[in-house]
This record gives sequence, structure tokens and C-alpha cells, in this order.
Amino acid sequence: MLWRLRAGAILFVVWAGLTAAHAQRGEPRPAPLPAKDAPYVLPDGSIYFAGNDLVDDYFQRLNTLFVKAHPGFKFKTDMQDSNLAIAGITSGKSAFGPIGRDAMRQELDGFTALYGYAPTDILIGYDQTPNVDIFPPGKTPPALWINIKNPLPWLSLEQVTRILKTGSVKGDITHWGQLGLGGEWARRAIHIYMPGNRDAAFVFYEGDKIDPSLPYSRRIEWLPGVRDVMSAVAQDPFGIGLIGYWPPDSGWDRQAELGAQAKIVPMSFGSEAKVSRAAPGDLYPFTPGIHIYFNRPPGKPVEPWLKEYIRLALSKEGQDLLVSMVEETGNSFIRLEEKEIARQLAKLD
Repeated sequence: MLWRLRAGAILFVVWAGLTAAHAQRGEPRPAPLPAKDAPYVLPDGSIYFAGNDLVDDYFQRLNTLFVKAHPGFKFKTDMQDSNLAIAGITSGKSAFGPIGRDAMRQELDGFTALYGYAPTDILIGYDQTPNVDIFPPGKTPPALWINIKNPLPWLSLEQVTRILKTGSVKGDITHWGQLGLGGEWARRAIHIYMPGNRDAAFVFYEGDKIDPSLPYSRRIEWLPGVRDVMSAVAQDPFGIGLIGYWPPDSGWDRQAELGAQAKIVPMSFGSEAKVSRAAPGDLYPFTPGIHIYFNRPPGKPVEPWLKEYIRLALSKEGQDLLVSMVEETGNSFIRLEEKEIARQLAKLD
């Protein structure tokens, strides 16, 4: 018995030493296979995960990189729809949920109601402008839009919060004059239009972009969907509307007409930050993230293999892979900055 304990201790020290050595050289760390009885492990030993088809190519290639560094691993994926990402980890059948947008509040609430805690969220990049061949000249990310006649130059995220929400310590912004516009614009009220149904999936999330602790303004006119919001902004010089991906679908007969009568509001993360116009590669404050969501009970460590998988996604190799997809698939994915990578890695400890 004593011999077994000593042998086990020696093996652990060897494994830990190898792990440390790999880490020092910047190489992938050896990762043990998940337990065979894990609910996401298939009979043939494959690790199953389901999620968003938009990021399917990226995760297939990430799987290949991971298997190359960790022989013995196999993956089986079901990448059909973004709704599968949270549903898969809620059911326990999916090892993690890859998704090319921020999870909706309703999705996260469903998971939390079942488990009593929220899923762990790891940001690995951003999805800016999907394939231009499908939606000429390419979809824009969730954004604020105003009438083409409106001379507003740009807004900061703080100003947007004070327009759409109420109760900010700096006060609500209700008139165009508060944003520096003069003449007739100075005394005109800001007419806010928002989509009230599932078309708003990409903008109704509880995050740190628009203060979730503040209620939406009672001045908002809630319309059935994104198309209605764009129609209102196109007809109202004093209107502003929050819209999910635009255009909402291909082949819509009013797409060109309404798009020509409205424009995106350039935005910045702060008053001193760079102003974005949502061009490909130019991160817009409302651009959804590319995420890996997974079930991690409070106080429990991340499974070793999953921890290394996520480390690979956040490594230079993983981030380079993400950016390389732009030329090959037409998807304008944006990598994380180093500070953000460090913040995401800290979530794994």
C-alpha cells in the first residue's frame, strides 16, 4: 500500500513537472481525457458539443489544433443554430456551448433557474460583419441608426445609456440639443424606437454595454420588429433606433429603400476612445462576442482538458486562426486585445 502511494506521488510529480515545463516553453499542457461517464462523452469516446453554425469552421479547425497537441481526443459537433449553445449545456449533453453572439437574457435565466448559478462565459473574439456574398454589402452589427438628415456626428456609450435608459447619475438625455446639435435640432425631442419581439435577440442582453441596473426609458416607442424600427427612423428626422443585425434577412424588397434613408451612428466606448463606424474589423461597441459558455459549479475547478482547450482559443495560435477565417470564409471576426485575453484567462483559475 505504501509503495502504491509513493508511486502515485512520483507520477503526480512527473506529470506536474511536465506541465510546468510545457507552460514555460509556451507549449500546450498535457490534458487528461474527460471521464468516460461524463454526459457529453459519446459511446466511442468523442466529446460532443453543439452550437452556432456561424462559428462552425473556426471550431472545427480549433478541434484539429487541439487534437494535434493532445493525441487521443476526438470531437463530435452539431453546429446548426445559436440557440443550441446554451440549450446544450443546460441539458448537460454538450461539453460547452460555442456561439457567435452574446447569449440572451432568457437563455441565461433558463440555465440559472435549473442550476442555481449562471454559466461560465469566456469571450474569445468578436463577430463584426458576416459574409458579404450572402448579405450585400454585408450585415452590420447591432447598432444605433438615425435618419440620413440628422447631423449628429457620434455618440459615446455613456450617452447612449442616458438616451435609452433612465435614472443615470448624470441625468437622462431627452433632446438633441443635449448632444450638441443647434438650430431647430436643439429644442426637438429625441424619438426612440426599439424592436419589441425576437428580432431584438442581438441587442437584448444583460451585459456591461448598457447599464443593466437601469430601466429602459418610458419614452421608448416599442415596435413589432427591426423592420418597423428602420422604417420609423427612415421617416423621422428626429428618430433614433436600436437594431440587431441589419439587414435582418436577404431579398427583402424594402432593404435598399430604407437603408438609403438611414445611417449608423458612429460610436465609441468612451468620450476619449476611438470612434467606430462599424466597418469590417472596426470594433463597434454593440458588436456581439464569440463565446464559449460552459457549466462550472461555484468553487469547482474547470475540467483540465476544457481549460487547455480554452487556453488554445485564447493563445496567439488560436487568435491568429480566428482572424485567418476572414479571408477564407468572408466572416469578419475580430481578435481580442491582450488585456482582454488576460481577463478571460483569469476566469479559468
